[in-house]
Amino acid sequence: MYTFLFRYDFTLTDDEQANLYSLELCCPRFLDTSLIDADVQPHYVRVLVKGKYFQLSLQEEVSPDQSVAKRSQTTGNLIITMPKAKSVLVALKETKQVEPAVMKKADNTNKDSGK
Repeated sequence: MYTFLFRYDFTLTDDEQANLYSLELCCPRFLDTSLIDADVQPHYVRVLVKGKYFQLSLQEEVSPDQSVAKRSQTTGNLIITMPKAKSVLVALKETKQVEPAVMKKADNTNKDSGK
């Protein structure tokens, strides 16, 4: 069992259709925004609230440049939206396949040469 020194609740949502992670960190409503600092890296997200760190590692790589942090005006929660990095498709090396008709000809020539 893990014990967190960070005292605010959070929810991490993995949205498969939108291809992004959404982190909602429940901060006090009247907490000054200058006391919050968020840092998104490709494999983890770190938030500093009133001198206390909250760090969460992510299962998939995200793109930090496109991540957005917003503060809810009604609840004061911090919502960080982190789009997942695009997967790079690698082309497989093409292999040459010998046609079956060519193979049969080679087999017939070997049988004829043995006689």
